[in-house]
Amino acid sequence: TFFIGILDFEHFKTKKYLSNHTTLDEETYENELDDIKYTFIELPKFQLKVHELKTLVEKWVFFIKEAENLDVIPENTDDEGLREAYKDADKYSWTKEELKAYDNAFIAERDEKGRLELAEERGKEKQLIDSIIGFHEMGLPNEKIAQGLKITLSEVEEVIKKHLEK
Repeated sequence: TFFIGILDFEHFKTKKYLSNHTTLDEETYENELDDIKYTFIELPKFQLKVHELKTLVEKWVFFIKEAENLDVIPENTDDEGLREAYKDADKYSWTKEELKAYDNAFIAERDEKGRLELAEERGKEKQLIDSIIGFHEMGLPNEKIAQGLKITLSEVEEVIKKHLEK
């Protein structure tokens, strides 16, 4: 189990921004909870600039501390999860109009994808119906039509019934 405490103030005496801790029994000073780790990040102590960031931890701490003040994602952001975090954080600085436009564009994209999928599905369905009717008009038995098209006999009979009702 990992606990990560992000502090917006200085708490520990060390000059390091990142400190790791364990739990010790108060009487024996034994660490019997060795599967529980505590990490604290003291943001005021983190002074690295964007061009100085080397490790993934440094890049994440920089994000936590500076994301709201940045206009662009830093060039050295090569972790996909961190890139997504920057993109997501950027939305919180948008105006209501920008958020609405973004949401509307997303909805429109999903609607278009749904329309295309539905059209494709209907196209396949029409092709199947045309095949069933064509084979039926050629005199092929319903059982053979079902077997050849890998559908049930009842599906074939239903399509032919609807076609004859027209």
